[in-house]
Amino acid sequence: MAAQGDFVERRDGQSQERKVFLIRGTDLEVGGESISSEWTTDSEAEQALQAQQGSRGLLEDLREDGTLRARPLRERRENRENGRPRPKPSQDQDQDWQKERSGKPSGPERKAEWKHDKRERWTDQEWHSWQSQWQTAQPNYELGRSENAQSGWGSYVQVSDDGLLSIRLARMGLDVRAIQKFCAWLPAELQRLKQAKVRKLYVSSDDIVLAHDVDVSQNDLDDEAMRILLLTLKQARVVIGVAKFYQNRLGCRSAILLSQWIRSAPWALFELHLSHNQIKTAGALELIKAVAETKTYPSARPGSKNWPLPLWLRLEHNDIPEADSFEQKAELCLQTARPDTRGKLICWFAPRNRYGCRSDNCGHSTPNHCPVIHIPHLRPETRNAKVSAPTTSDNDKVQKAPATHDSDPSVGMSGMQLIAQVACAKLPQSGLHTSDIKESDIVMEISSDSLRRSGQEKQNRKKRKKRAWRLKYLLPRPESDSDSSSSRASSSTSSDTSSSTDGGQIGSFKRQRQQVQQQWNLIKGKASNFSPPSESPPLLSSDRGDRQRLAERFEPERHRRGELYWFDAPKKYRGFALAPAFLRQDEIEAIAAAAKHSSVKEINDRKGYLAFKHRVWRFELQLRSLYPELYARLMALMRSADEAQWQRLSKSKKVYPEVEYIEYDVDEMGEPCFIEPHVDNKSAVTMVAMLSAPDAYVGGRSCFRRAAGSRGHREVTLQKGDVVLFRGEKLVHWITPVTAGRRVILQIELSRV
Repeated sequence: MAAQGDFVERRDGQSQERKVFLIRGTDLEVGGESISSEWTTDSEAEQALQAQQGSRGLLEDLREDGTLRARPLRERRENRENGRPRPKPSQDQDQDWQKERSGKPSGPERKAEWKHDKRERWTDQEWHSWQSQWQTAQPNYELGRSENAQSGWGSYVQVSDDGLLSIRLARMGLDVRAIQKFCAWLPAELQRLKQAKVRKLYVSSDDIVLAHDVDVSQNDLDDEAMRILLLTLKQARVVIGVAKFYQNRLGCRSAILLSQWIRSAPWALFELHLSHNQIKTAGALELIKAVAETKTYPSARPGSKNWPLPLWLRLEHNDIPEADSFEQKAELCLQTARPDTRGKLICWFAPRNRYGCRSDNCGHSTPNHCPVIHIPHLRPETRNAKVSAPTTSDNDKVQKAPATHDSDPSVGMSGMQLIAQVACAKLPQSGLHTSDIKESDIVMEISSDSLRRSGQEKQNRKKRKKRAWRLKYLLPRPESDSDSSSSRASSSTSSDTSSSTDGGQIGSFKRQRQQVQQQWNLIKGKASNFSPPSESPPLLSSDRGDRQRLAERFEPERHRRGELYWFDAPKKYRGFALAPAFLRQDEIEAIAAAAKHSSVKEINDRKGYLAFKHRVWRFELQLRSLYPELYARLMALMRSADEAQWQRLSKSKKVYPEVEYIEYDVDEMGEPCFIEPHVDNKSAVTMVAMLSAPDAYVGGRSCFRRAAGSRGHREVTLQKGDVVLFRGEKLVHWITPVTAGRRVILQIELSRV
């Protein structure tokens, strides 16, 4: 043993000598006595030793009463000034320590010193001991166990009172390695939850676990992480109601994996949130194609009263550059997969949406028809728009709220009720034939409660009634003339009754349009009515003398191209004009070449409640660029017709031409092609030019509303090159079914939108 130094301390005016020794053993010997290393040393002795030598060991100190205190230096680090961190003090000690540290180096400097000191002086055991005192406990990702409910995965996998599973791992910074650890832990946890006594996990009869939602949004997950997660859930037989995968790094591979999940899962998804990812157009279309080919979509969900609802699919903020092109391709995918389904197949969110569409409601959904997919906020202008949702029942009051990722499809529903709701859902049947339809399936019973619904719900009910009437008149009827005549008489009577009972609720224009609709239903009631009588030529009215006078009037003057012949009516908007032989053969060929250009895309701009069977291509830019003289000639004809009769263009600041190439091809469609009575929304002037010869098709006569009176309508058969002009937004028009051949027209609308 060797003494390391002496120093003198004065207390109460007296000097007292203390000897400080350093030994490297376990005991300290002073004056022949042995002192245990359990004892402690004074701070003065420790400071003196540090000033002389910074090595580790034991210090001994001589008390005033002659006794000594000693303790290992590693267990006592209160007043070191070399930058080492100290054990976590109490609140009082912490305040004193803050006072002592005033004027010392800043926090970042001390942190750098600690790291440097850790590498040079501290052992791994010391550093781990300090971390355990100052840092919060991290989750234990070992297989099948966790330190407690807050530190392990158990706090993120919960079971509701109804037995539904919830996996919520949002905003945790998870990557592939973390998902691997979670997926390794999940199967054992599911087995434990199935056997739990409190909040037992509900399992169906076919051993399927119902997951209310799986939320892994706002993480750092890639395609490999998605593959691991979906494979684990599939092996555990877990079906998902709401899948939230937004704000990750998912690409087209993840979209393909999800499309495989959609095709193979025994239960349909309610919501799929994929916004703010890296999915390209091809991956998004693959998802839509998978949904279209899976007959379980649309499906009912808890709270929908067994009405089917479309899949809520969020795809905004992905690598989808052109929204217009994507919408056309998506519509084409659904039409190809479900050719027999009429009506709206995709519900696109629009600004100032008045239908109340949201994740758990669709304004276009009815017991007879429902869109397959609901894709909101794809366009930038729709992402901040608020939706006013109409009430769906007397007891459910829905307030205006912006669309969010949050939804709760199973509030108050148990697992058994969820299965009953989805299993008994009434899905729309796409392959129905007329022989399979029963009148009891079409006639709708309107309860007294429905009379107190909102105005929008009343409009939806009127559309459903119109669709029901359309299906009813497509039923097979008896072949006898008496039955046919009685059916026509009863239909006319019902039309008169409905018109008289409407009163002030429906305007005169709507009543007259209903009469035209009933007349159209009578025309297309039988398959034999689809072909015109062989003994009668095409007609403009029912009088044979009118047909003869019309032929004599037009035939000598067909060389005078561009002259308008007017068919007037008491009201100007019911009149229309005919320009015979306006287009030459070379101009017709030029229109067809512009419409078949590679940049022209097929569109579907018809309303979901409008019945039609044709194909449409939009090509105003191509026609204007490739054939400017022909385009200017068509515009001049429309302006001259408007100035002569309606003067609507002068009252509009701007109009936008919408040029469409429309085909009614029976061979391609496999059934008669038609379009039912309608008006063109906000079309100041509409022009229809015939591009096919009369012998190229059967049927397809242009029909217009009657000029006056309460019965009848006007028909005209256009020759090749003829042009007819009318007020599209006011005059109800349609065509008779094309039963054979191919009918092609050019349609131009000067829209005020």
